[in-house]
Amino acid sequence: MLVGVPARHLLLAGALRPDDPEFGILFADFVLDYAEDSDEAIDRRVFELVAGRLVPFSTGEPAA
Repeated sequence: MLVGVPARHLLLAGALRPDDPEFGILFADFVLDYAEDSDEAIDRRVFELVAGRLVPFSTGEPAA
């Protein structure tokens, strides 16, 4: 499960499935774009829910 909080009034969550490798990258791009365009940005990062804990998500892509 991926989680993002790009802006004050938006919480995003999405299922990260092994058969859809592009989803994580697209989700992270959406969170980043939304946060950058928001007047009340919260966090540009994406987290993954692993064993009940949120950990930073890495797409394996170089940081922009």
